[in-house]
Amino acid sequence: MRILGPDEPVTGARLRGLSKAERRLARIEMAWDRDEATWAASARRVQRVWRGRRIRQFVAVRAAARAKRRFAIAKVREGLGRKDLEAIDEAIAADTRCGEALLAKSSVLFATDARQAARAATAALRLLPDDPRGLLLRARCRAQLGVFEAAVDDLSSILDQSEEEASGGDVVRVGDDNLVAATVFLRAAARVRLGDWKGAEADFRRYLELTPSTARRDPRRARALDFVGVSAAANDDFNAGVDALTDAAVQDPRPPRLCLLARLHACERQWQLAEDRYKDALLLDPDCGMARVGLAQTTIPHEPLPLVSGL
Repeated sequence: MRILGPDEPVTGARLRGLSKAERRLARIEMAWDRDEATWAASARRVQRVWRGRRIRQFVAVRAAARAKRRFAIAKVREGLGRKDLEAIDEAIAADTRCGEALLAKSSVLFATDARQAARAATAALRLLPDDPRGLLLRARCRAQLGVFEAAVDDLSSILDQSEEEASGGDVVRVGDDNLVAATVFLRAAARVRLGDWKGAEADFRRYLELTPSTARRDPRRARALDFVGVSAAANDDFNAGVDALTDAAVQDPRPPRLCLLARLHACERQWQLAEDRYKDALLLDPDCGMARVGLAQTTIPHEPLPLVSGL
């Protein structure tokens, strides 16, 4: 489209009504019938004007976006510190493309509304594809909702990424947790609920390798040993189950754990060992009903008892 009509008179008022770039274009139109050098010079001047205008617009838009992001991140930190969902919602309203704000919303909602937390984590993953924090949050929500197959898929995606990034030597952490260890533990627990005992045992053993006994006390380590014992017994490896539960009992001798160890001894018809572990449990808790019933059962001959985890 031409700026000036072919027969339009060029007046000062008409030119003043044009923008700077349009005046440059008008000069090009008027130079079409002149020599090539004059036309090319006019064209270059127009290009410089438009390029400068685009750069200024881009700088302004980028500055505004950065200001929104800084405000959103500040609100996210404030909301996470106080568990204030309103502050996080304010951050999302200020910057709808802030994945960090959606992750924070999912984290805060998890304790009260796992379904909404899962939706927030999914929305965050659209902005931060394959982010391990988002996948772990969504997996926790799905496990809480009983959707264990989907939770295992998310957790497996995290572990696949960690294997690809292992050559870099970086350890990704969520809070104080090693991300890989937390992911392996949660996947193992989800596999228990799915009845995948072999997969669960492998994951719990991997978790124990990631959290060696020399590390600071981890309450989940003894719990993992419990599950290793149960998984091994479910896979007909009672010796491995007894070893794992014995280690767990040494770390944290709780009555339910001692009763579970006694039950495995009973399954192997090691009645004296079973009786001793039930007595140990009663020393810690004289009112432990599981220990009282189990101790009574070990005094009569019978077939091995069915494995009851008591977890």
